[in-house]
Amino acid sequence: MHYCQSMLSASIRRLLAEVTPPLLVKALRRAHSVPAIDGVPAKESVEISVNVHGAALILPRSHSLPHFVARYPFYDSALPALASFLRRHKTSRLNVVDVGANFGDTAAIIAASIGRDGAQFVCVEADAQYIPWLRRNTEGMKVDIVHAIAGPVSGVTQATMLPSGAGTSAIVSDDGSTARMIAVDDLSDEPIDLLKIDTDGFELEVLRGATRVLSRDDIAVFLEYSPPHIRRFGGAEPTEVLATLGAAGFEEAMAYDNIGIPIGIFPCNGDVIAALSSYAERRADFYLDLLLARDRQRLRQFFALEVERTRDSAVRL
Repeated sequence: MHYCQSMLSASIRRLLAEVTPPLLVKALRRAHSVPAIDGVPAKESVEISVNVHGAALILPRSHSLPHFVARYPFYDSALPALASFLRRHKTSRLNVVDVGANFGDTAAIIAASIGRDGAQFVCVEADAQYIPWLRRNTEGMKVDIVHAIAGPVSGVTQATMLPSGAGTSAIVSDDGSTARMIAVDDLSDEPIDLLKIDTDGFELEVLRGATRVLSRDDIAVFLEYSPPHIRRFGGAEPTEVLATLGAAGFEEAMAYDNIGIPIGIFPCNGDVIAALSSYAERRADFYLDLLLARDRQRLRQFFALEVERTRDSAVRL
């Protein structure tokens, strides 16, 4: 397996915090800022209740999501828009696998956009600290929560979670700890309509365990594509992710920037994706979200809708 195959040393561990984008660092600083009353810091709850794209979420006060959405209105909005689009083309509920479910925000926002009866979820989260929050934010939904690392095979692996300091965690394997691993192919016997992957650099390992799922003709795949994370923490060349998707039959990818604005539709192994990938490696605060589907006509239809939905982004930002 390739999970942090360099066996992170203490000095490399410290680098985990350094990959946090500057914008997130600023957001965290704002989140940790406690107002003072007559010079005495006010006491605040360790958690907050917020509404994000129609979903009521309970988050740690330090979580950056509310600040990001306030600053960038389309951040975290592509998936609910996609779910609504997919739901209109299906008579039954959507089957969604959320790998890297974190606090449950993705599932909750999708459920808010199409209704709680509109989808059923398998939420996979490797870090135990997020599981209680995940359960709270998906309460009342049709959801199966799996506490495991998503990887190429199902079983037990030598790995543990190390918080990155920004509401996310990285997987390391240098202290002898073991953890449960599960392949996406083993998560559900039902056809999966939407596979979302956000694992801070380990997307290639997740894809290697999803060959059967990826072979489904009408599946949509939405994944975070951050070349620095893939190279540094996943121990892989970023282009391997694109090559794996291409080998699975996905010819094109619709790309979003990291604040939720659609950029365009490009060949998975083309020059434009390569240029964007190279650019992302030189920008600590930039990454891509990629949407892949085999139906190229429907992908273009959705892209047109997304351009229209985010048309006023230049004004709002």
